[in-house]
Amino acid sequence: IASGGFADLQITVTPTAGGTFSFDIDINSDDVDENPYDIHVDGTSAPGGEIHVERPVSTSIPDGGSDSLGGGHVAGVNIILDYIVYNQGSAALTINSAGLTGLVNCAANITGSLPGTIANGAQATLQVTVSPNAAGNFSFDIDIDSNDVDESNYDISVDGTAIPGGEIDIQRPAGVAFSIADGSGSDSITPTTAGVTTFATYTIENLGTAGLTLTGQSFNTPNNCNVIVGAPVLSSLNPGQTTTFQVQVTPTASGSWDFELVVNSNDVNEATYNFPVSGNAAPGGEIHVERPVGTGIADGATDNIGNGFVAGVGSVLTYRVFNQGTAALNISGVSLTGQTNCGAVVTTALPASIANGAFADLQVTVTPTALGAFSFDIDIDSDDIDESTYDIHADGSAAPGGEIDVQQPAPTSIANGGSQTVNGTVAGATTQLIYTVENTGTGDLTITGTGTTGALNNVGVVVGTVGSTVLTPTGPGSTTTFTVDITPTALGAWSFTLQVTSNDTTDPSYTIAVGGNAAPGGEIELQRPALSPIANGGNDNVAGTVAGATTQVTYTIENTGTGDLTITGTGTTGALNNVGVIVGTVGSTVLTPAGAGSTTTFTVDITPTALGAWSFTLQINSNDTTDPSYTINVSDTAVPGGEIHVERPVSTNIFDGGTDNTGNSHVAGVGTVLTYTVRNLGTAVMTLSGIAISNETNCAVVVTGALPGSIPNGNSAPLQLTVTPTASGSFSFDFDINSNDQDENPYDIHVDGNAAPGGEIDIQQPALTSIASGGSQTVNGTVAGATTQLTYTIENQGTGDLTISGTGTTGALNNVGVVVGTVGSAVLSTSGPGSTTTFTVDITPTALGAWSFVLRVSNDDTNENPYDINVSGSAAPGGEIQVERPASTVILDGAPDSLTGTHVAGVGTVLNYTVRNLGTAGLTITGTAFSNEINCAAVVTGALPGTIANGAFAVLQVTVTPSAAGPFSFDLDINSNDVDESTYDIAVDGTALAGGEINLQRPGGTTILHNGSDPVTGAVAGASTSLFYTIQNLGTADLTISGQSFNTNNNCNVTVFAPAVNPIA
Repeated sequence: IASGGFADLQITVTPTAGGTFSFDIDINSDDVDENPYDIHVDGTSAPGGEIHVERPVSTSIPDGGSDSLGGGHVAGVNIILDYIVYNQGSAALTINSAGLTGLVNCAANITGSLPGTIANGAQATLQVTVSPNAAGNFSFDIDIDSNDVDESNYDISVDGTAIPGGEIDIQRPAGVAFSIADGSGSDSITPTTAGVTTFATYTIENLGTAGLTLTGQSFNTPNNCNVIVGAPVLSSLNPGQTTTFQVQVTPTASGSWDFELVVNSNDVNEATYNFPVSGNAAPGGEIHVERPVGTGIADGATDNIGNGFVAGVGSVLTYRVFNQGTAALNISGVSLTGQTNCGAVVTTALPASIANGAFADLQVTVTPTALGAFSFDIDIDSDDIDESTYDIHADGSAAPGGEIDVQQPAPTSIANGGSQTVNGTVAGATTQLIYTVENTGTGDLTITGTGTTGALNNVGVVVGTVGSTVLTPTGPGSTTTFTVDITPTALGAWSFTLQVTSNDTTDPSYTIAVGGNAAPGGEIELQRPALSPIANGGNDNVAGTVAGATTQVTYTIENTGTGDLTITGTGTTGALNNVGVIVGTVGSTVLTPAGAGSTTTFTVDITPTALGAWSFTLQINSNDTTDPSYTINVSDTAVPGGEIHVERPVSTNIFDGGTDNTGNSHVAGVGTVLTYTVRNLGTAVMTLSGIAISNETNCAVVVTGALPGSIPNGNSAPLQLTVTPTASGSFSFDFDINSNDQDENPYDIHVDGNAAPGGEIDIQQPALTSIASGGSQTVNGTVAGATTQLTYTIENQGTGDLTISGTGTTGALNNVGVVVGTVGSAVLSTSGPGSTTTFTVDITPTALGAWSFVLRVSNDDTNENPYDINVSGSAAPGGEIQVERPASTVILDGAPDSLTGTHVAGVGTVLNYTVRNLGTAGLTITGTAFSNEINCAAVVTGALPGTIANGAFAVLQVTVTPSAAGPFSFDLDINSNDVDESTYDIAVDGTALAGGEINLQRPGGTTILHNGSDPVTGAVAGASTSLFYTIQNLGTADLTISGQSFNTNNNCNVTVFAPAVNPIA
């Protein structure tokens, strides 16, 4: 509010009940000595009624307000308006009268009056019925007289617009005399039969003066019936025009039935026209015919049976006859008439009666006489009341066609769906049969496929293709053959279904059930390597053996027979010549004839005793009837040499070509050392010629501990590799060890693992100056008893988040007190601002001399947790200055002191600074000084003493007076003998405003003092009273109003409105 200006403040108070009421008002502003400006308001309210009107409920219409009914009303049609009248007062509301005045283009009457009295908190309904006289605008006024003290005549203006409109009327039969009234009328349909559909036709007539649009028709709540409501012929009717629609009702069971019929339109007062429809159903049979099942054929309809018929060949048509009625359906006969180019006979008749809900099949066999179209009629006679003769017209077309016949052996036919027994089969052995296909028809026969259908039971089957896919009706081209290879899987019965598909219209899928019984047999076969058989009594040369070194070979045993094969033993037979042999046991002693269980393996460890030739005989015993003892001669020549063997960790073998899975504990970007033990198990020195690393995927690998040039036999050497995953996820690489090992050069190992993103900690003090984990830091300039604060920076230099789990010290604190702060952020990202955080360490030497401690930071760095730093220094005696404002809030040397609150230009603000001596000797104060005074004057109004004893403090009082509105600032310097803060500098700043002076009046010219009272008279319980206050600015600068509120309201509700400003020019 400008100087000399004012603002209007409105407050509405509504006493809750009769009696005293009160509340407080607070006006917040920048008045420096009266903020907030508080007044106490009180008064006494009398009880009374308070009228309030709504239409519809929750939509208030104020006294003098309007109720706009909108458009869409129809001239001459009544509109009913219900007004809810509430008494919101604290006593009864007396209704003196209610009247309607100012009627324009309408007739209006009160059709539901108000009572004489409405109790407080209660409500009543005033019903007004208005009918527009003609199309166009219409209006009237409602006046409600009551004892409401401020709204004794409650006036509402009502208006709307009327249009000409359509008027729906529904009739059955047609004619206004047969109208069925909306909502109150009903319709009865007779007679009806359970399960039988009855059709009813309704007429819709537009009795209005404008077009009538029909928007939909439906039904609700069907009881014991199914209903279909058809669309009307016309959807739009001119005045006086009619249309019809049809309703189909099918009673579900005998007895009464009913539903609600609904027609929607744009009739303004009968938009949903509804009435009940009912009837009583008698029981009865209801015929329904389908072919195929699920496809209905209506009475009188045509069944087009298609083109897949062959002249002279009979085809069976199966018609399923349902009784969908509620009583038995009596069949009195079936007749076939109108046969054209065909013969048709009933081959399976209907029963005399079909129970309700049941069905029966009628089979008709039709045989086309010649090529071309044919047709006939089927008549089914029954006691169905509306379909006593159910007529179906059947037609189709006949063509010449092939006729398939399958023979084995030729010319022995096997009928479609027949069976065949095959003798002499053996489990595991293949029997081949030749089948002949002959065309015995009158047209070409096309073979579209040969194979099996369904399960193969204990048998493998390979079906060949036919020699010719198209067979002529006669001559050499009328036959073809195909083969079937049958291999029983195991002993016993076997079976399968052979299938031949063709264009034979009656036998498109020709199947034969083929079966037999297989005899047994198991058969051993030895292989090395797998799938390379070694015959019983054969030889196996094992190359690359070294004297004294063990070579392991793996043999595979396969059962190639048809019965189970039992392995009873593995070993050697006869002499072992210059060799030691260990024969392992088989993985499975019983091998099935086929599948995963048909093979097993065992190992043989071969260790030549000395240089030169060696040999032995390997023996496998089984229940093979022809090879019960299976032997092979195994031999080679051993040479001297080194024999490489690799382990990681020690004693865990990694074979040549094997994989070393290093696990999931790696961190992307962090190197992991892998140490491999390389042994020479040979009989001579093993020469190592190099390490090769290849196929590095998502990692970098270097040799950080190389192998020697040779390893004597019986000795070992370590190989150290450092792998650094590039990014998170799986990584892998291969390394080869080149040596003079005869059969394992190079020795290849595949290494893989999984890396997670990981953090890498680095601690700096000051920032960018790293201190290594385990390193040392010397802190200079410390004073006994004085606190020195250091700020440490933690940076995440890794590839994943780094979590700091703790900061502190470890071990003894030597002549020092240490307070370690927490980090600003416990989780550091890999880059950007979120990759660093800081924490402080307050160091207070206890006495003169050397001091030390170990700083520890706990984290999830995989190789630097915990991170320790040895911190030390030497403390000198001296005073140590610390400044606070307010007391206990430290202002560091060189830090700012931003003044909060409101400062006023020309008004002094007193600042009290607490100066402490935290040192171990007296602190000498040599002076205070001000500099850089901008838009202000600063003076010392309470000086410091010359000396502050250690552990003591003194107060420096500074008064600053802003010169003008706007920012102001100055520097405060406190000079002392503090060794590292001899000039303690504080930058002080703030903002000054021009000053305003608040004054409040009600009524105008009557001042209400700050903390004063304002009595209110004439209030009524439950009725709102508005209080208008004037806020004046008597100051010399703008007065800013920052808010107005109320509190401690007693027996009243209060609303405070925002003030409206009226500055004075």
